[in-house]
Amino acid sequence: MPSDLEEKFVGWGIAPGFLLRFLSGEASFGVWLEGALPAGAMVAEVSDEKLVRTMFAVLEGEGLVKRGEAGGKAVWTFAEPLVTVPLGAGMTYWIQPVFMRDGNRLVAAANMMSLRRVQSVLEGKSPALSGDEGFKEALGKAGKFSSLVFLRTSDAAARLRPLLAAAGLETPTLGGGGCNVWSAVSEGNGALRIRSDCPLLLPFVSYTVRPEWVPVGASLAGMYDRLITMALRACNWTLRRLSYYDVRSLDLALDLRGEPWEMDCALELETLVEGSTGYTFLLNPAYEIESVTLDGEAAGWKSRGPFLAVRSPRLLKKGEVNRLRIKAKGVPQDMLLAVPRKIADAFRFRAHSVKEPGLIHLTSSALFYPMQPALTNDLWTSRTTLFLPAGWCGVSDGRPVSVSEGPDGAQVWRYEDDRPEQALEVTAGPFRYVKDEGKEFTVHHFFEEGAVPDEEGATRFARECYAFYVRTFGGKYNREPVIVHLRARPGISHCLAYVLTYGYRPQVLAHELGHMWWGGLVKENPLTSAMWYEGLTEYSCMMFFRSRDPEAAKKMRKRAFAIWRGRESETVRYRDIRPWSPGRGLLGYYKGVAMFAGLEYLLGEEGFRKFTRALAARAFEFADLKTLWEAVTGIDPDLSWYVRSAFFGRGAFDIELKGISESDDGYEEVEVRSVGLNPWRGPVEVLVTTEDGTTTVLKGIFEGAARLYLKYEGKGKIVSAVADPEEKIPDYNLDNNRYARTEHSGKK
Repeated sequence: MPSDLEEKFVGWGIAPGFLLRFLSGEASFGVWLEGALPAGAMVAEVSDEKLVRTMFAVLEGEGLVKRGEAGGKAVWTFAEPLVTVPLGAGMTYWIQPVFMRDGNRLVAAANMMSLRRVQSVLEGKSPALSGDEGFKEALGKAGKFSSLVFLRTSDAAARLRPLLAAAGLETPTLGGGGCNVWSAVSEGNGALRIRSDCPLLLPFVSYTVRPEWVPVGASLAGMYDRLITMALRACNWTLRRLSYYDVRSLDLALDLRGEPWEMDCALELETLVEGSTGYTFLLNPAYEIESVTLDGEAAGWKSRGPFLAVRSPRLLKKGEVNRLRIKAKGVPQDMLLAVPRKIADAFRFRAHSVKEPGLIHLTSSALFYPMQPALTNDLWTSRTTLFLPAGWCGVSDGRPVSVSEGPDGAQVWRYEDDRPEQALEVTAGPFRYVKDEGKEFTVHHFFEEGAVPDEEGATRFARECYAFYVRTFGGKYNREPVIVHLRARPGISHCLAYVLTYGYRPQVLAHELGHMWWGGLVKENPLTSAMWYEGLTEYSCMMFFRSRDPEAAKKMRKRAFAIWRGRESETVRYRDIRPWSPGRGLLGYYKGVAMFAGLEYLLGEEGFRKFTRALAARAFEFADLKTLWEAVTGIDPDLSWYVRSAFFGRGAFDIELKGISESDDGYEEVEVRSVGLNPWRGPVEVLVTTEDGTTTVLKGIFEGAARLYLKYEGKGKIVSAVADPEEKIPDYNLDNNRYARTEHSGKK
């Protein structure tokens, strides 16, 4: 790794799904992603092989990186030229490597620069970021002018128009000549006022920089995928409260001149759903709330982690406009500090506060974020006032296009993004639109050219799958359109508010449709809940295939179990699989398949269906699963042993077929044991084969005992036996499930 990156720890860059950190030499994991790198350039040194497997296996499988070895360490290189793109807005707690192809380029998202890099640009010793002289000029003027504009082009948003219009939704009216304008003007006394006229919600401050050029990222926006999610869903339940609204205006004042920092936020909100109970926001838990008022009166509120729910004293009417004000104090910390310490330790990094020498890093959740606003056809204005220490100013990371006179006498600099936000970019055309009218719902299909060889078959499959989910899990999702968007080029699948897959793969499409019921973007608190929703979504997909082709579904489940067993997951508790955890990947999906398969085996098909229908009808968290299934199924006996082992424990059950012997009454019997630290206490089946080839299934229930004797009363002598032949039990170890009779077998 270059010595200039080893010299000084600079900061974090967190973009949608990607974590970038410039590290000091003491760290065990570093990534070098600055400037344009040729193919074969070294990009990472990793000494932890487990981390290698989890962080780079997918990239290697896609052919994006190649693995080598140098000095006893794994060295990874890009298989083609890399161009890094600065991106300030990003999801702050979804951390996984994501790379995108852009023509013949491989693009990685990053939002922080090293101190040495900025100095080199200013001194003319290094090409400006993205090779643009305008960026160098902007940096050179920092501290010499009092006003500027942060502007993001709306080109990506404009690509949404045909998609939204075809789905029967209102399309946004974009102002500013097709641009979303952020302007800033100095108000004196250290105040920098930022104004945003924006149809896509929330202001964005790219960088706030001290005179010594230490980068400070202040993002009030980000997570555009959530905005689209909110635009296409009827309503959202968070913290068990109906909260769906539009933001008409937002005035946010942040005083960063001392400690603790002070935040004063005033909003004008329009309720969009009749009977809403209040509002939900994302606020860094390091803030201490001083007061919350609704229309001038004190309002009740409740916080859980980063989520803040404000209650209305009465049910709100659709179209009602209310004024909300929140005051708080604190020194917000990076959201990584909210991650459990053991998860942080797994990454081998030192979680840091925003107040480090020479560095302040403000993420979107370190400040303030409305959670349920909708995408509307009207511009709305936000005004953000930052009270900054003397000498601070702002710098944009885009490419300057033009300079003009802006609102409030501000100097308007128009910038172009190097790359649109990923969540908006995925809707790019050209595509073919097919409107699929079902009996009780409508599915809108967008097929990019070359994506689907059989459009009629794909349309029919999506309708059949969605109909199965509606029948099985319930929910009145037919009030809003379902959107299926199939891309032509290879890549990773998504489920925002609409379903997006790259190429037509039926299992992937069925999985993503399942996220309309089980979605981490909607009902999940990623700071407190495991990735159970991916496992349940994948298992729902298998339930659908089971209704169409039981034999194919059995093969799918066997494959899922095999992947689960091959990922050393007996050491990982399912509750600890977070979106950012090293064990995420396939483990979050296929360990979940195993755990929910075991639950259906215990509850029975009808009991499991009652459970999932109840689950789909309410808001919940991971800890609610056991309480909910007991409430809706009335299951007896108690299944607390299963939830302790499967969901909160390691979930590595082990059934051992010990042997075959002759009982006292002359019959043969098979001895089956439940071994290990997670004893299986449910039913078990054993398939026995006699000398003449006859097969018989023996059944029994452990009922708390460690061993079980299953008597065979048929004709012939047993020569072999297999425990759990159809893999109904989430048995992590299959090596001891078979037994073959030998001449040495005797009485017990």
